[in-house]
Amino acid sequence: MINKITPRKLNSSLDSRLRKKDEMLDALNVSIKSDNDGDSGDVGVLKPIKGSSGIQFSESNNAVDGLTRRRVIGSVTDEKNDIIFYFLFSEIADEHGVYAYDPNNVLSGSGEDTVKTVYTSPLFNFPENGFVKADVTYSTNHEVCNLYFTDNRNEPRRLDVKKAMNVSYENDIDITDFITACPKTPIHPIDFEFVYDSNFQVSEFRNIPGFQFAYQCIYEGGEESAISTYSDIAVPPSYVQQGTINTPNLLAHNTCRLTIPKVVNGVTVYSDEIEKIRILGRIGNDGSWYTIDEVDTNGSAITYDFRNDRVLTGIPDEDVQKQFTSLPRKAQAQTVIDNRLFYGNYVENFDEPEVSANMTVYYR
Repeated sequence: MINKITPRKLNSSLDSRLRKKDEMLDALNVSIKSDNDGDSGDVGVLKPIKGSSGIQFSESNNAVDGLTRRRVIGSVTDEKNDIIFYFLFSEIADEHGVYAYDPNNVLSGSGEDTVKTVYTSPLFNFPENGFVKADVTYSTNHEVCNLYFTDNRNEPRRLDVKKAMNVSYENDIDITDFITACPKTPIHPIDFEFVYDSNFQVSEFRNIPGFQFAYQCIYEGGEESAISTYSDIAVPPSYVQQGTINTPNLLAHNTCRLTIPKVVNGVTVYSDEIEKIRILGRIGNDGSWYTIDEVDTNGSAITYDFRNDRVLTGIPDEDVQKQFTSLPRKAQAQTVIDNRLFYGNYVENFDEPEVSANMTVYYR
């Protein structure tokens, strides 16, 4: 007599000699129900996968010989919306990307086709014989929010599904920031200069040992970068040049004009993925950091006039101490548990470069 309830669950962590009767090492063509759909009570139940059917997909064909090599190297199922996202390698670099089988047309932007292009770019750089591990995260109304995936070759990736189907970036820096899971730490410091504003007849920089500034990049998805490189100490020139004068004319420099450039020496400081810049400041160079303001980027350099005329809000010490967002350089495995993202079998840090130097002393 066949016992139909055994085996019924996966357990790959125990030795075969210790595995229970209702446990198995592996299984093919089965699925585990993870969503409580009504009152069926199917959550956690192991069931066979239903049979498959052919899908018509009009592929672009740019290969010289009329045959283009393509491979699906990973997939993930959105069980809440009945969508299958899959990851495609192609000989045509522009076809590297994320596609979706959406039979119920939940996703917009691709007409009535059941197979839809989510986002493609040569920068995905998928390995032909590799494997992509992916997970789906949701917003509060169960809409597809983000795809997180990794291929053990590139940095872990993140893709905002709704935005990906409607956005069009041409700059590689913007695309990289859009598809990469790790928010980059800005390294260019804030520039500043003191100016006079005739609309204000007072200066709030008196009896203060200068200010130091920094900033954080806030992405459209809500992610925040680590704090940027600190600026030099900003001290009003009239304060420095007072000499022996007891009453310096600090009113001559009552505004500190801050500038965060969009491009420095041909290098983009922050991408178009950045929605806001959070400007930070502190008195001196060893005090607590405070939030001065949040300003929209609008795709150009940011100029902000700081007068030290408002009550500022402090920021947590853990934000100050975080020098960078800690994501691996590459990872083979990942999973999402209780809204937390975990990576496994990953590589982090960089090899120390070999440095050699010759020194010569010149006496004066």
